[in-house]
Amino acid sequence: MTRNPVNTARAARSSVLDSPEVAFLFSGGGPQWIGMGHALLAEPAFRATLDECDRAVRAVAGWSVTEKLRADDGSTLVSTDVLQPVLFSVQTALARTLREWGVRSDIVLGASIGEAAAAVDAGALSLTEGARLIATWSGLVAERAAGHGTLIVCDLSPEEAGRLSAGSAGRVFLASHLSPVQVCLSGTNDGIAEVERELSERGVRTQRTPVDYAGHSTLLAGLGPELIRRLGTLRTRRTAVPYWSTVTNGFADGHALDAAYWVRNMCEPTLLTEATARLAARHPVRIVEISPHPVASYSLEQTLAEHGATRSEILATSHRDVPPRQGLEDLVARLSGPVR
Repeated sequence: MTRNPVNTARAARSSVLDSPEVAFLFSGGGPQWIGMGHALLAEPAFRATLDECDRAVRAVAGWSVTEKLRADDGSTLVSTDVLQPVLFSVQTALARTLREWGVRSDIVLGASIGEAAAAVDAGALSLTEGARLIATWSGLVAERAAGHGTLIVCDLSPEEAGRLSAGSAGRVFLASHLSPVQVCLSGTNDGIAEVERELSERGVRTQRTPVDYAGHSTLLAGLGPELIRRLGTLRTRRTAVPYWSTVTNGFADGHALDAAYWVRNMCEPTLLTEATARLAARHPVRIVEISPHPVASYSLEQTLAEHGATRSEILATSHRDVPPRQGLEDLVARLSGPVR
């Protein structure tokens, strides 16, 4: 018999007052496997939201999110100006489906460009404004920065990565604090290639990402004025759910997420380690990664382990090896039980 996700979720939220908070984390670039959206098109809440995203993205970018999902053969979503709006749409639809099933979050946060979908879910931006933001942002990056840089994941502490960046003559930057022992580095193609050789000689594991620009670095600072010009006034509002910024490393009012904030998101490091540690320190938390496939979960678990946060845990909405609806139902069931 199919589980009733609404009743299960209600049971989860009626547990004892000391139960963990639920935080929705919208992860950033990396989960290229977006094809799971196909299987969820039959889910009413998911399809309705995806159709809304389709209209909003089409109004800015001129193409259909749904058509891109249906046509995805593993290569159609490589370009930033396509991948990011599609990922935004799938994440927004996943979150709304969970809420339709009765799941409620206590905190919302995003990593990197995942902050756009997070801002919509928290209520700081309408879906239309969020789609306009992500389509404008990704279009500008694809136009002006694509091909001029890259990003790698490294098994280094932020302190070690900072020293590496300082000695790179402005070619390598600490882009994301993923965990106490893992970071993202971005920079010029030659700068990153040199770092890869050096770290390989030291036996440090690195992994290339599909990102083809120097995200979260001052190399993108020149795009800031143009992003602000193209966005104009971003219509923000108070959040309906507390919003944790991985740019400022603290709770942020929705009105603070204006165009200038997204320039900071583009050029400054993503402080995911700090967010995970501080949220777990203030109260036990279940961080649910809202993504077609988990890309941040391993790093999040490293941070919880480092800080001894045994009453907190990391969950995910989807996994490429699990049928999508089953993945969502399994998540709701997990939220109804104790932390494992």
